[in-house]
Formats: sequence, C-alpha cells, structure tokens
Amino acid sequence: MGLDPGWQGLQALCSLACGPLLGLVYDLTAALRRQLGLDRSRLLPDLLFCLLAALVLFLLGFTVGNGRLRLFMPLILVLGAVFYLLALRRPGRRLAGFLASFLLRICSIALSPLVFLEKTVKKTLFFVKNLFQYLAIWFTISYQTFSSVRSVCFWEARHEAKAIRYSDQAFYHRPSCLSS
Repeated sequence: MGLDPGWQGLQALCSLACGPLLGLVYDLTAALRRQLGLDRSRLLPDLLFCLLAALVLFLLGFTVGNGRLRLFMPLILVLGAVFYLLALRRPGRRLAGFLASFLLRICSIALSPLVFLEKTVKKTLFFVKNLFQYLAIWFTISYQTFSSVRSVCFWEARHEAKAIRYSDQAFYHRPSCLSS
C-alpha cells in the first residue's frame, strides 16, 4: 500500500522546481503591471497569479501525483518559493523585467495591424461624413434650381443658420427673393 520512495523523491523534486517558477511568474506579473502603468491596481495581476498557482498545484497532483495531491507537495513547493525569494529574487526580477518588455514588444507588433485598421476606419468615416455634408449642399443647390422661387424662399427662411454657415463658399447661391 505504500508509495515507492523513488517516486516520492521525484514528486518532491518536481514540487521543489515549481516553487521558483511560481516566484518568477509573480515577478513577471509585477513587471508587467509596472510597465503597463497599473501601479495602483494590483488586484488583476494578483488574481491571475493565484489562478496560475492553483492550476500548478492541480497539475502537480494530477500528473506527478497520479491524481492525488499529497501533503508534502504544497509544502515543498512553498519551500522552493522561499528559496527563490531568498536567493534568486534579484536576478529573477531582472529576467522578469526583460521578459515583460519582450512580451509587450511582441504584443505591440501583433496589434499593429489593428492600429492601422483603426486609423483607416477613422479616416474613412471622416471622408464619408464630409461627403454627405457636400451632398447635402449639392442637393440644396439642385433643389433651389428646380423648384419655384417661393418654395426656395420658404426653405431659405427655415435654414437661415445653415445658409449663413455656407455663404462664404463660392458654390452657394442666395436667391434674389431674400436679398433686400
């Protein structure tokens, strides 16, 4: 009914290796938080780290522990994390800073087509908006040309503010019935 000591040693060694890796992941989330300017909001990176630590514990018990998380596995994992904090924290932070800047660079390169697409859509919408403004002016001019003078004067009286706005443009024609 007992477990082979060699297998227990392998489980302990895997647990010991997962501790420093979790410490490095914590430093990586902290470096990402600093580089993204999220200094005040620590909830999201810490929540992400806790979910990742729970996933590591689950996978440790599922794979190496043959479906069982033995009591010594999380304890040795914590010992590995303490070893990381005492001995490897300084080089780990440098490595985490480098990895964070590398990940942000990769993300910015991957998202650059979306930024280009956003700028293109904004320019297209600006063009369409201006096109419809000029179509409205063209329609106003053609409406004045094909309608009677009385209806044009009625239309001009209702839209005097618009007429004043476009009066400095060369293609605008003020009907003679409004001139005094």
